[in-house]
Amino acid sequence: MDIASNVKLRLDKGYVFSISQEVDRPTLVEAALLNGERFVHCGDWCVDWVGEEYDDEVVRLLDAHDVTDLLQMAKEYVYIKDNR
Repeated sequence: MDIASNVKLRLDKGYVFSISQEVDRPTLVEAALLNGERFVHCGDWCVDWVGEEYDDEVVRLLDAHDVTDLLQMAKEYVYIKDNR
């Protein structure tokens, strides 16, 4: 996978929401949540989006509306769920 661009949004407690655009799919992006250098499994932070059977650390083929939804889920995970 060749990355055309990558944006990292720093959240609290060392978490980063990463948005990457691939060269071969310029209209769609992928998103991931990282804790330091480690990916947070999608089943932990965005299970409502991907479902319980999804076994990956990156959500792919997203448009801008999808990214805003996933950013909200990441913020809820970092600021609410991870504080338990």
